[in-house]
Amino acid sequence: MSSLQQFADEFYRRPGVAALLLELQDRHGLDVLLLLTACWLGRRRVSPQALDWPALDAGHAQYAEQLVQPLRRVRRLLNGLPNGELIKGPVLEAELAVEWWLLARLEKQLEGLAGEAQTSIELQIQTCAACRGEPPAELLSQLCRMAGV
Repeated sequence: MSSLQQFADEFYRRPGVAALLLELQDRHGLDVLLLLTACWLGRRRVSPQALDWPALDAGHAQYAEQLVQPLRRVRRLLNGLPNGELIKGPVLEAELAVEWWLLARLEKQLEGLAGEAQTSIELQIQTCAACRGEPPAELLSQLCRMAGV
């Protein structure tokens, strides 16, 4: 079974996945890294009850708010500034490096969780998403189908 980082890298590159995850993030307040984690756990058939999603979300949100979001804001701000592209690349690299570090941190926190035959990807994704509200069900269903492949 692949690591969370390997899964995230391969899954994110699939057609349509990045756009869907970014829509869930930007328009509905979900976290891409947590959604990737939920897909990974679902593929491994780990029961959502095997972990405390609200606590995982809260712990992750603290780092995301302090490290990822400021870099993302700077990167997006650079889009409209003259010569902003000159430093946009290094800012993006820093943002991605922090996200990879956070994925490794999430995987470390989830070590040892065993899969169960009855657990579905859909249940894992819905449990993850419920921590941040109720995004459109059709978008979550689409993500479930993509992750199940």
